Amino acid sequence: MKKFLSTIGICAAAIAYAQGTLILNNYSSYDFNGYIYAANPAPSGGNCYPIVSNGTPDPIVVPANSNTITGTQLEFTNYKIQYTNSLYPVSTWLVSTSATNQSIPRPWDHPAVTPGGTVSNNTRWAGSKFFMTDPATGASVPLFNANIAVFGSCNSSFIPDSFVCPSGSAEMFTISSGTTVTTYFEIY
Repeated sequence: MKKFLSTIGICAAAIAYAQGTLILNNYSSYDFNGYIYAANPAPSGGNCYPIVSNGTPDPIVVPANSNTITGTQLEFTNYKIQYTNSLYPVSTWLVSTSATNQSIPRPWDHPAVTPGGTVSNNTRWAGSKFFMTDPATGASVPLFNANIAVFGSCNSSFIPDSFVCPSGSAEMFTISSGTTVTTYFEIY
């Protein structure tokens, strides 16, 4: 009975740290170009490892006015399923397990990043590095670029959870309900 209860407890803890859902709503009139990442929500020894980010050669592009209202938002329920269910799939994730073991490419269906995998169970969506472009010209929008992180993530003391410039603004936040965690990235 003790082994059974221990197993149930370990599984519950693993599920509680699964990365959750990421929803990026771009309400602006500009295209989002960026990299998103997830990190360990309970860092040990002052680090955030493991860290996972989109590893495609080009940034993810989410067009202007792509959001839940239009049904065109970026939505990732996990590292694997996003590849077949998202409008903006990531084929390769870069996984960093320590400061000396950086950016290991993992395909979207690698066991470490599938639901229940080691990396998947120990990360949550944490932030983004992005820039905005004019959809008509492709030119970067002056000053509309930033690093943004969820308040309370391992990087929150260095990276803000909101950003404002003359051309627009962005914010990132998390809503939890029981073991369900949803991270929102809103661009206006």
